[in-house]
Amino acid sequence: MKKKKIGNKILNKIKSGEVKMKEKWKFEMEKWEKRALGLILVLAAGLSISGMAYFVHIYDPRELLEFESIGWELFWQDFPYYWLGGAITFWVLATILWLKLGDNYQKKPLKIALISGIILVVITAGVLFLS
Repeated sequence: MKKKKIGNKILNKIKSGEVKMKEKWKFEMEKWEKRALGLILVLAAGLSISGMAYFVHIYDPRELLEFESIGWELFWQDFPYYWLGGAITFWVLATILWLKLGDNYQKKPLKIALISGIILVVITAGVLFLS
């Protein structure tokens, strides 16, 4: 009984002009902004992984074998851990953002994570192939 009264009060406020409704395009724009932000985060993760691949290319592990333990120590000291941390963080943030997009109750976190992972691999492969 109380719900009907609240609903009627809200409808009366909308009809009288006290409350203005948002246009549909604003909701659509917010949804596309979140999708674009998620794609940018995955792109940043792909570029971070590409940076790590470039580092491994510069510090060729085959050449480090000649220097034995000193070569590997140099490799691990200079390894760009912040790129690795950035890639993981960007990918996780993109996955969380895409999970919160829309109100579909059937979204599966594993499915979203796999899709964003596939996009990440494609972006990384594209950057590495083009460089």
